Amino acid sequence: MNAEKRSKRPKKANLQPTWEGRGWFIPPFAENEWWTAPLAIVPALLACILIFMDQQITTVIVNRKENKLKKGCGYHLDLFVLSFSILLVGFLGLPIYVAATVLSINHINSLK
Repeated sequence: MNAEKRSKRPKKANLQPTWEGRGWFIPPFAENEWWTAPLAIVPALLACILIFMDQQITTVIVNRKENKLKKGCGYHLDLFVLSFSILLVGFLGLPIYVAATVLSINHINSLK
């Protein structure tokens, strides 16, 4: 193989924001009106209800007696990691988690 020479990006001496006119903290209401935050509560509550119901349906399917789950520790660890990731994702403002009911069937098979 021929080794290609690639140019390397110069390293900066310190860590700083890319735009010098802005600091590390970006004000959340810089260009938004004040009423946008209370208005966002309505769809946020609907999304929370949807996720809660989807999670409950998935839990009912997973906890059926016919599945005969033997690895209880793995199930509880999964719930712990899931709750931590939901809190982290919500805090960072990333897309929300949705319980994948269909994919949970494969997860049940791994816990048998």
